[in-house]
Amino acid sequence: MDYECKAESGLQLLARLSSRPDIHGLDEKLFSGGLHFGDVVEITGDIGSGKTLLITQLLAKCLLPKSMFEIDIGGLGAGAIIINSDHHFQLLKLVSIMESTFEENQQLDSSTIEKIIKTALANLIVLNCYDRVQLLVTFHSLDNILSSNKNISLIVVDSLSAFYWQDIVISGIHKMDFYLKKTLKTLQSCIQEHKIVIIYTKQAHFVSKINFVPESSKSVLGNITHRVQLNRMEGKGTESLCVAEITTLNSECTVPYRLTGEGLMWSS
Repeated sequence: MDYECKAESGLQLLARLSSRPDIHGLDEKLFSGGLHFGDVVEITGDIGSGKTLLITQLLAKCLLPKSMFEIDIGGLGAGAIIINSDHHFQLLKLVSIMESTFEENQQLDSSTIEKIIKTALANLIVLNCYDRVQLLVTFHSLDNILSSNKNISLIVVDSLSAFYWQDIVISGIHKMDFYLKKTLKTLQSCIQEHKIVIIYTKQAHFVSKINFVPESSKSVLGNITHRVQLNRMEGKGTESLCVAEITTLNSECTVPYRLTGEGLMWSS
């Protein structure tokens, strides 16, 4: 009988055994079955459909504490990383969305709200990238960041397709779906020792042919567990009808929404 001995570093062992805050309830409308560690969420849509606004409100929910000063806040109390490559993400918008969650809470004064938001922002790491090389270097730095930050449960990339046109000038033309799959695979390979939820955005025209795979094959690199297609269709006057098409491994559904200053408001 053959015996195989697998060695792992201390960091790998620590990453494998460490537990991170649960973000199962990140958004009940979008993810009715909840999110689980290792899930990959693709958010796609045209300009103005609300992609960056959506990830900003998801970050707010993730970062805000569950409770503080013996008051129920309603957040998840988890840390997050945002890799900002399109440079549409704004920290002030994140703060604004956080503040909007306290508008109807009469128990909190402005000083208390400020302390809660500062506590939440302390759990956010923003990594700005300006070219393909810097993006790849950032991916490879994630293992050390995650190993030293056990509170981080979410990685957001806005967007995964940001440097496609820059990259083809250097390395030649690639099919868009292959490029996206390869970039996602690189990201996943850099954090494979850690149980993390990944959410990334891409432009609607950046067509992906990454297929969903059976549950037993979820460990396959490049697997997407949730796809959220945001559609903004202009109506009469200033009105606009927005619809999110949500596809998972087991279901498909649509959820109407409105774009507001506080984020995407889901219609029942």
